Amino acid sequence: MINIIKRFLREDIYFYSLLLILMSVVSFGLGRVSMIPPQEAQQGNVILTKQPVEGEYGINMSNVSEVQGRQLVGSKNGSKYHALWCPGASQIKEANKVFFTSEADAQAKGYTQAGNCDM
Repeated sequence: MINIIKRFLREDIYFYSLLLILMSVVSFGLGRVSMIPPQEAQQGNVILTKQPVEGEYGINMSNVSEVQGRQLVGSKNGSKYHALWCPGASQIKEANKVFFTSEADAQAKGYTQAGNCDM
């Protein structure tokens, strides 16, 4: 039996084919093992929510404590209100921002919802 295997492996085409298959199986297995998350990542739940962010399309983080209870923003010079995470909210200058706690509050003050913002 051993002589048959030795003769089979002496042929280059069979040897390299078998080597290639074995390397592929080992590489695939190592790739699968490397994608298993660590135990810490498997514990607990992750909850994703829309949060105001700092930057070009977010709010100014210096007034976050002031803004936390407020969900909507409008401009003193305009008639539309936006959610804090909408692009339109970041285009309003800080000095012109008017905050609302609800849609009813904004509508009571004569503002209407901006068309480019899903709430």
